[in-house]
Amino acid sequence: MDMLHRGMTYNELRKSYVIFICTFDPFGKGLPVYHFTYRCIENNALEMQDLTENIFLNARAADKADDKELSAFLSYVNGNKPESEFTRTVDRETARVKDDEIWRARVMTWEMDQKIMEKRFFQQGEKSGEQKKALEIAKSLLKDGMSVEKIARITNLPVEEVAALG
Repeated sequence: MDMLHRGMTYNELRKSYVIFICTFDPFGKGLPVYHFTYRCIENNALEMQDLTENIFLNARAADKADDKELSAFLSYVNGNKPESEFTRTVDRETARVKDDEIWRARVMTWEMDQKIMEKRFFQQGEKSGEQKKALEIAKSLLKDGMSVEKIARITNLPVEEVAALG
């Protein structure tokens, strides 16, 4: 969201990466890395040039990675012991964070906030779906000649809203 502000031109975008670290093979092809950029379907040589790259790392294919550091990282993600300086650093940092009470409290609070938001979005979607279905039923009953008042009572819609449908 912060990469392109009002008045900026498209070519002012900075390069961005979205990296998914997977403990499974997301595309089932056995590759250690799946690297995507946006391309035109009609002409594969034409790239979007929005400087966005999506990279999926497949920890299950650690042994297939040509780069030793990447192989060590994927192996570590897959549950093996750290084999390189980088993975040892990640391991130490992970242990430090796990022991940090403040950090854990912040994560737990964030997770609770996420669950609350998910529940609200689900409830909003459910309510929206119920509203849409009630309107469909009301339209159908109006076509069948039922009175506006009776439809409002059956669908729990306001009389004015049902009347506006006709």
